[in-house]
Amino acid sequence: MTTEYPKILGSQQISSMVSTWDEHLRLDKLDHDTAVIEICQYEVLGEAQYDDKGECILPSDVDPENVVGIEDGLIVGGMLKCWDDTLFKYDAKTLPDAINWLKEIGWKFNTSLLVELAQAVGVSASEATALPTKPK
Repeated sequence: MTTEYPKILGSQQISSMVSTWDEHLRLDKLDHDTAVIEICQYEVLGEAQYDDKGECILPSDVDPENVVGIEDGLIVGGMLKCWDDTLFKYDAKTLPDAINWLKEIGWKFNTSLLVELAQAVGVSASEATALPTKPK
């Protein structure tokens, strides 16, 4: 069975003093033994509209992008956007560094995430769980 890439490994809600948004962790393979993890967000498509009862009117699409949801009063959807400063390229040797990078930027980490990252670069699940990493 082959795994399809890129794939979303998880999402988490991030907040600042003035805003809240969702970030998505995307994994992609660059070649046989190299992968990249990226922190991505959906595009803002417009401001949310509300009916007379104060309930949000969520369109299925906005010129011609698919709508994913509402974040902080804004309609989001379309393609996931990733920025160059929120990615980490890694291979089997630098897998511990990739894990530490995710921990440092506040990503919630678990065993299934570790296994996904490892398998993308040809490391077995048992080898991955034995890797030395910095505790958070």
